[in-house]
Amino acid sequence: MLRYSFLMRDFTQTAVIAAIALVLLVTAAAFLSRQSTLPAAMPTPSVTPAVTLQEYSMNGTKLAFSQQADRSKGGFREVLNVSNEGNATIELGLIDVIPNSLSPDAAFANPFPEISRSPALAEVLNLNPLIRMVGLALAPRQLFSAAFSSSASAGAPVHLLANPRMNADEKKRLLPLLKKIADLDLSEGEAREVQKKINDAFVKALAQNNSFEEFLNAVGDFVEGVKNAKNARLANPNYNYSVEKLSVDLPKPLSREELLEAFPKLPETIELTASEKDAYAEKEITFEPKLPLGSVLVKFEGDVAKYASAKAEQTARNKYRILISTDLNDVELKNCLFPFDELSGRLVIAFTSLPNEIKSTPITVKIEHVDICKDVKENTLAEAEGDTPEKAVATAEDIQSIGKLTTRYEKTGGTLAWPANGVIIGYWGDARKEGRTHKGIDIRNAKGSPVFAMADGVVEAVNDPSKCGLGIAVRHDGAFAGHRSV
Repeated sequence: MLRYSFLMRDFTQTAVIAAIALVLLVTAAAFLSRQSTLPAAMPTPSVTPAVTLQEYSMNGTKLAFSQQADRSKGGFREVLNVSNEGNATIELGLIDVIPNSLSPDAAFANPFPEISRSPALAEVLNLNPLIRMVGLALAPRQLFSAAFSSSASAGAPVHLLANPRMNADEKKRLLPLLKKIADLDLSEGEAREVQKKINDAFVKALAQNNSFEEFLNAVGDFVEGVKNAKNARLANPNYNYSVEKLSVDLPKPLSREELLEAFPKLPETIELTASEKDAYAEKEITFEPKLPLGSVLVKFEGDVAKYASAKAEQTARNKYRILISTDLNDVELKNCLFPFDELSGRLVIAFTSLPNEIKSTPITVKIEHVDICKDVKENTLAEAEGDTPEKAVATAEDIQSIGKLTTRYEKTGGTLAWPANGVIIGYWGDARKEGRTHKGIDIRNAKGSPVFAMADGVVEAVNDPSKCGLGIAVRHDGAFAGHRSV
């Protein structure tokens, strides 16, 4: 069973700080020396001789890490304190990476229950190896404490600073790297060095505005270097290996001028075409900046903004794709035509690495008018005069007369109901691919308009997988057997 409990304390006066600090030291010592029923796993148990202190200056304040581990009673126990030593509140994420050797029965507890105020739950990113993350908001002189224990004794945890607002995609991309760190099964000294190197790189990346991708790649290379060095020492015990000699090499931050120069050139204009018969249009644009600029941000301005949408994605390190689409199906027709000849506006683009710098380009949706009412009349007249090839058009009367001769079902009565108001844009018998013909009539109307089944029947499907989109398929029996309303 895994247990998680954390302590946040606020020291606001010097006397209080001194008193509680004394309590912490005494209680921590009691925790570390407490008799344990956990089985001994090391022939020569030991206690870390001194508290390890690491300091990180970030966001205008300073964090202090202190840790002390104990293996003297068998198993492994550690107390971790993170305190805000600065004069400003700081928000941070804290990721605990527990090595494979300690994960099976790992447990977290509050080491100071007598002065605990409010426990908090961590987000478990992975169970085996155990990896968890907690978000903190530490006021000046505020302290966060947690205790960790395991019946095993080999290896040591690594505690890493993180962005408390990491999104799900970033956590998903970070997790494989955290698992690699757990797989290293670092000694206590190695774990402290790896922790310090990665946390220093995190602080540096914040200061020089490195992207998440750049930080991830740099730490990944560092972890791979640690892995290779450990493997080399296993193969050759005389190999002189030290994590201290390795480094997390973040790329040099780009100047504003370099970033602006890398901003991609957009098309001089973007033009789409739509009609009353085909109200949907789309166009794809791609570009490749000289340098990676982070995620792309897109918006529309002008008349086109009401009907346009865009799907933007980063397809590679510095390759981008934007799929622009416009949908005029909800536009109310006037005399069977759109009430405008074109829509205009601008496509506006920015990047997360340059949020205050934008570029835009004109975008136009041109309308190729199709009088679909006139089209219906001409088709109907042509069929009546026999000017078009004969089509198998079944009328309601035909169906009823055939039903009188052939059906064994009781007649449901009446003629077929007209299913909806609107304009016919597809006709029975229209040519389709591979020599097929259209087996229905398509009626266009505004979104949300009522639609009625042509006769009584049984619902066969909802959200029919045909090209009708979202719909309800009704099978008609009786005189109208073999026909469906969709």
